[in-house]
Amino acid sequence: MNIPTYPDATVKIRKGLPHVAAKWRQGKPLTIAFHGGSITWGGNATDIDRFSYRARTVEGLRQMAECPALTAINAGVGGTNSELGAYRMAEDVLHARPDLMFVEFAVNDGGADEQIVTGALESIILQLLEARPDADICFIYALSKNELDKGGYSNIMKVHERVTEHYGIPSIRMGDAFLNAIRSGSIPWESGFVDAVHPNDEGHRWYAQAILDAWPALCGTKLKASRKSILPRLDNDAWHSARMIRADQGKVTAGAWKWRDQNKGVGWDALCGQMETDHPGSTIEFDLDGSHFGIYLRYGDDLGNMEYRLDGGEWITWVPSTEGYWDCPRIGPKMLFPNVTPGPHRLAIRAKGKHKPESKGGFCRLSFVLVR
Repeated sequence: MNIPTYPDATVKIRKGLPHVAAKWRQGKPLTIAFHGGSITWGGNATDIDRFSYRARTVEGLRQMAECPALTAINAGVGGTNSELGAYRMAEDVLHARPDLMFVEFAVNDGGADEQIVTGALESIILQLLEARPDADICFIYALSKNELDKGGYSNIMKVHERVTEHYGIPSIRMGDAFLNAIRSGSIPWESGFVDAVHPNDEGHRWYAQAILDAWPALCGTKLKASRKSILPRLDNDAWHSARMIRADQGKVTAGAWKWRDQNKGVGWDALCGQMETDHPGSTIEFDLDGSHFGIYLRYGDDLGNMEYRLDGGEWITWVPSTEGYWDCPRIGPKMLFPNVTPGPHRLAIRAKGKHKPESKGGFCRLSFVLVR
């Protein structure tokens, strides 16, 4: 088979990575955050710390002659789209004060509302630049099998591109040569992927090489570092305030809830702890300010039903078993009130007990409350 050594990538330099380039040339340490979904986490790589595109990219940069000390932040969580990515910024990215953030959400954004994606991406960008004005950002686009019969950028990539163009942020469409080879019948999709979107070790290698190949242009000597100017937003919704509030900041008003610390890991272990109860009727309340409210929790086959309400209204029952991955020990969001009148509100959450006979428990768990 005629397999390319590495895939050419469609790279749009725009304003490049001038701040990173300056530090790079001066030999200063760099912290790089990789913010995305399961592909960024390293899903389906045989070793996420060695063979994921993220790990290979960092190792490739370390091997370059001018490479300074590099610290890499794995902020990839399976199933994360840009909406959840905006909420996760402070907890999973900003704490590390990155000099550079790679953003990979196009695959998981597929089919999402374009206005929501636009607002969420802007939030991700602006949260970093407000915290780190001298940081740089690069968007990267992974492949999806459903793009095989499409030319150019997918619809959701075009939404991402409108945002990157507006802010002068570079982007890399990884694996174009590989995609063209598949379309021509030279190689099968399975040579680089284990399913419709997740690369195997070889696919991760192609992705990493695409980034490394673009690096010299992204850090070109003609790029000038300057303080980011404040541009008019593409979306005027309250995305700038997207945040997560630890569940132990709530007030227990009935029953017994307990916070359980855990060592924060990566991927589906990227939680610092959780409030939990298995006593029906146990209630916890949060005083919040915003117009969109949800929760971030660990799913599992021992979850019970949950009830929630806003401002003393009627209780609404949520049955976790209606979620496609309720019995999988992964973490994910559940939006409770996606659009209410902006302002102060009180959110109440109450455990209801087992939801089905085969459940292994009746736990109610919360790690964070999502607010914007």
